[in-house]
Amino acid sequence: MAAGSIVVDFPSMGAALCFPNLESLLRDSASGFLSAVSAAPAPGAADLTNFHRVFSRVLSTYSDPPLEVVWFFSALSFHDRPDDLRSLLQLLSAFAASSPGAAKPLALLAPVVSELFHSDKPRRETEAVVEAVLSYISICSSRPAPSSTEGTTADAVRLLPAFGDLVKVWSVRHSRERCPFQVLFPLAGDEARRELMKEGCSVDYLAGVVLVEAFLLRLCLKVQNATGVPRSELQKELKIWAVSSIPVFQSHQFFGVLLNMLLNSPLPVYSLVESFLICGN
Repeated sequence: MAAGSIVVDFPSMGAALCFPNLESLLRDSASGFLSAVSAAPAPGAADLTNFHRVFSRVLSTYSDPPLEVVWFFSALSFHDRPDDLRSLLQLLSAFAASSPGAAKPLALLAPVVSELFHSDKPRRETEAVVEAVLSYISICSSRPAPSSTEGTTADAVRLLPAFGDLVKVWSVRHSRERCPFQVLFPLAGDEARRELMKEGCSVDYLAGVVLVEAFLLRLCLKVQNATGVPRSELQKELKIWAVSSIPVFQSHQFFGVLLNMLLNSPLPVYSLVESFLICGN
């Protein structure tokens, strides 16, 4: 996080505002974003020009910008081009190019996985983006874990307290009444969401949750495509796919989150998967 105060210009307001730190800038910007979206006459009609200008400048001051800054800027871009999930994936991956290790690039993917879950696009189009996400996960997971001079890994960085405000920004398109964490992390278990709500949650843990959600989302799509396939054959196919896919992720947080969800059944997707299994027979 950049030290000292942050001064940003709002040309349309003819004023420059001073924020004591990045945290206050993020909180105020998230609040302004939500107000602008709520007051807009139609979905996607909010004028977010000033936010674009401000965060373009903020991003330019970092060689490896904080996750929360990237999430806010990408939310602005996605608001202009809603449902363009490939562009969103490309934007988030571009900002992660300079990040050491795998945790942050993977954690950044949470909005993409969430939007895929809520998407009403044709199944084939959704599957194509899911496969692109899994390919990107495979590439990132092969990165070696970086170490710092203090003996801690770069992946151990903590989320900013304003993280919860950014969750609200990304969940507002789908629900303003449900818990924002439930909207943005629809396939995570309750315990995983409670951990994410804690101040100081690690980026590494967030990455593990994203991996589990991507894994479960692909599992659901495979079940959807198995209409008419005998249960025993489908179970065998899914087992082979799961066993071959899990080692690719190479994340102890992934294994920890998934194991915890299995021990606290039913899984968030259990009823969904079960309904498709029943329909397929």
